[in-house]
Amino acid sequence: MNMDTKDYSSLSVPTIHLNGSSGGRLADALQEAMRGCHNAIELLAATEPHGRDYYPQGEGAYEKARDEYLARRRAIENVCKELAYIEERIHEARHR
Repeated sequence: MNMDTKDYSSLSVPTIHLNGSSGGRLADALQEAMRGCHNAIELLAATEPHGRDYYPQGEGAYEKARDEYLARRRAIENVCKELAYIEERIHEARHR
C-alpha cells in the first residue's frame, strides 16, 4: 500500500487511444524511467556528505551539506513517485 500522502491526481496522464502511443509503449517507457530514478538514488548515495569533509569549513557546514543532499534525494524520490503514479494510471486504463 502506498503510504505517500501527496495527491498526484493533478498530474497529466496520457490518454490511450488508436491514434496515440500504445499503452504498452507508454508503460515500458515509464518503467524504464523509474528504473533510472532508482538507479540515480543508489548512485547519489555515494555522494552523501560526511562530517570529516566539512569540519574545516566551520560550524554548520556539514549540516548544510547534509540538508542539501537530502533535498536532492527527496527531489529524485518525488520524480520516481510521479512516474509510478502515471504508470499506475496507464496500467488501469489498459486493463479496463
